[in-house]
Amino acid sequence: MPEYQTRSDGNGRYSGLHYFPSLDQAYAAWQEDPSIWKISWDINGEHYRFRPKFKKDQWNQLSEVKLVVLSDEYRDSSNESLFWIRQSVEVPHFNRLNQLKQDYNLAETEFENLCLAEMILEVVPDNQFINKHG
Repeated sequence: MPEYQTRSDGNGRYSGLHYFPSLDQAYAAWQEDPSIWKISWDINGEHYRFRPKFKKDQWNQLSEVKLVVLSDEYRDSSNESLFWIRQSVEVPHFNRLNQLKQDYNLAETEFENLCLAEMILEVVPDNQFINKHG
């Protein structure tokens, strides 16, 4: 049975790291303390790291494009809609992206935005999050 970890940098009830026996309980903690910025867990050696994101809270342009590409529901939703975004902890294809940085003379900010977009793996609407991953 996995342990579900929340992380918050705020001063709320769940500041710092906290562990829960179920996704339902970790999600309830996030509802109580919205300073929680991620819920993560491991199952069979696979790491899951999800961040809550309201569509109105725009990330960088490349990340927003990736979210739209991955999810028609995200594309078609209102700005008030909440999604859970799965991100890898490490940058996939980092060496290839670093080569692109050099080949195209990307500024550091452009490179960072490219890496952040590449880390997005899955987009889950809030109303499906618990059923899909709980």
